[in-house]
Amino acid sequence: MVKLGVYHTQSGYKGMSKLKNNAIASVQGITYQNLVALEKCLELTEDQTLYIEIWGDVTIEDDSQVEVKHEKGSLNNLSQSFWKTVSNWLDNDKFKSYSELILLTTQKLNENSLFKGFNEKCVESKIKVLEKIQNDYSTQTVKSDTTLGYLTTVMSASKRDNLRIVLEKFSLITEAPSYTEIHERLCQTHASFLSDGKDKSYIKVLTGYVHNQIAQSNGEIKYEEFTEEKRRISQQLISKVLSFPATYVSYQPSEEEEAKALELPFVKKIYDIEYDDEISIEAIEHFYRQRKT
Repeated sequence: MVKLGVYHTQSGYKGMSKLKNNAIASVQGITYQNLVALEKCLELTEDQTLYIEIWGDVTIEDDSQVEVKHEKGSLNNLSQSFWKTVSNWLDNDKFKSYSELILLTTQKLNENSLFKGFNEKCVESKIKVLEKIQNDYSTQTVKSDTTLGYLTTVMSASKRDNLRIVLEKFSLITEAPSYTEIHERLCQTHASFLSDGKDKSYIKVLTGYVHNQIAQSNGEIKYEEFTEEKRRISQQLISKVLSFPATYVSYQPSEEEEAKALELPFVKKIYDIEYDDEISIEAIEHFYRQRKT
């Protein structure tokens, strides 16, 4: 199974230069989102289902939704990380079924940001903050059509009732832990029963499992299936002795299979070096037992 990790670019390679359109940031974002999804999977309770990239970035059905932003720099008053996320929630009535709506971003909060203390404000105070940001932007000479579009959508009168519902459930988490920090936290809280570096392997393999579910199960991860996967992986890592499967331990190849074995490339090579005395029926039996197993 492929183990996922964080891949960093390096600048010391001779004769190589970074492509202007390299996708490193995008890959890092996906990997980071998968680790956040894993942390939420580890918090699932019986009968719950988690979705990745279906209703949003990371969603626990009828419970919560987390939008994950792995970005550099700061979150300012006009950051699309905020306005696009809120706009997307307002465009889908499914947000009403969640008890929590979370925007989790690695960005820092600007010192002069109006979003400071946003989570502690009441709904009407939050709306006043958003109105001030909109009003301040309207006085600017140069405007971005994209930013203006998000502000207009979020602050439109027709969506005001829904905006209140969103803001009631909304939490803004800035300066979110790095990939490495989350990985270490999961090792300590969910893999401490393993030792000798196996805790890190456990978390990395589970991260790979989460990533694979996007393709294999359309991003759906059920509590029961995830729990079974945890059990399977932990048993493999805890096991001190790996027993070879005994299904075909007594298999006897047919005469036809024995004849075909003599045509195999590695057998021909043994003939080439005139070491064919070592090709016994027992060796051929072992070959077929291994292949069938």
